[in-house]
Amino acid sequence: VSPWDGMMDVYIASKYYDMWLDTGRADDLEKARRLLDAGEKRYAQLVRYASSLTPSQRAQLGRTDDYALQYLGMVVGLQNQMDVVEKLAKMPEKKELLDAVRERLQLEYALRVFPLLYVDGYDEADIRTASGVDASTPTADLPPVAYESAVLLEAHKAAGIDPMARTSEIEKKYGVDRRAWDSCSDLPMLIERPPLLYRLLFPEAIWRIKHRHRRVVYLTFDDGPVPEVTPWVLDTLDRYGVRATFFMVGDNVRRHPELLEEVRRRGHSYGNHTMHHLQGMRVKARNYWRDICEADALIESPLFRPPHGIMRWKQAAAIKRHYNIIMYDLVTRDYSRRLTPARVLDNVRRYARNGSVIVFHDSLKAERNMRVALPAAIEWLQSEGYGFEVFPMT
Repeated sequence: VSPWDGMMDVYIASKYYDMWLDTGRADDLEKARRLLDAGEKRYAQLVRYASSLTPSQRAQLGRTDDYALQYLGMVVGLQNQMDVVEKLAKMPEKKELLDAVRERLQLEYALRVFPLLYVDGYDEADIRTASGVDASTPTADLPPVAYESAVLLEAHKAAGIDPMARTSEIEKKYGVDRRAWDSCSDLPMLIERPPLLYRLLFPEAIWRIKHRHRRVVYLTFDDGPVPEVTPWVLDTLDRYGVRATFFMVGDNVRRHPELLEEVRRRGHSYGNHTMHHLQGMRVKARNYWRDICEADALIESPLFRPPHGIMRWKQAAAIKRHYNIIMYDLVTRDYSRRLTPARVLDNVRRYARNGSVIVFHDSLKAERNMRVALPAAIEWLQSEGYGFEVFPMT
């Protein structure tokens, strides 16, 4: 067992998980559970293996065992939270609590609260003590991690689920030493900032371009062009003197070819985002390539970004021979109905760094958040001394 085993499973599970929270489709939940169960087995086995080694042998693993613990913690957190949501959804009297949980059901929180709820078994008093606040402090006034933990703890109780049960089950099932969990620490959220292990699966792709002597970011927009949003984005970029790169869905270009011409006229770059916004893992390599070629007949760009940031290795191998594959260092999640514009802006402020490839969406789904968050994000980035670059079209 290696850290590569299950990495794709966990990352794709996070996508299905996020789609389930937005749409409520039962098949997305089923796929997420199946992939997370596979991830649990792989990472638990690796944790057990690492704990059996001598210190010098573990040192040769580098951070392999740390990553295994972190991802195992994330898997356990997600599994527990999905159990809670499913049960609360059947309890109309708990709708307010369910809404509070759903608002914070993200991968980052699954890992942030994992040590507190699923390893140490904190109760309400423990959470407040660890946060350094008075025992009478209302839940709504707690610091972020404490608030998330308190809400999820209340939700577990309402759903009749013991937060420690799954952790104990894994310890018995796979022989994981309880002391091993202590090494779990926070990781950037998988969606906002793809983890290093996932990036290493596609070394031919561009994820981030660091500049030595100045701070630079690459602003990109996915899923357009659409007449309701793209012109406003172009006007906003003009107002701030910013150029960006647009990854276009071929079918949208077919319906609105004048918007592609306007993006060109205003000096922006643009790339291929497939003809029908296909997710690579759901289609055969031949069909995926055919869809890319169909879009290329309309877009004619050397740049490509896979929808959802997901593709198979075989697909990536074929694509890299013809395109520069542009992935991302930061996804703002402006498309999420569960996020407010302020939360989208906070994602930019929290994760942007020198060389970040930042993803917004010029789509109807993202419009509500982006109309507020995009100007604010540009202003903040400029105030922090960042310049804006585009990906070359040659």
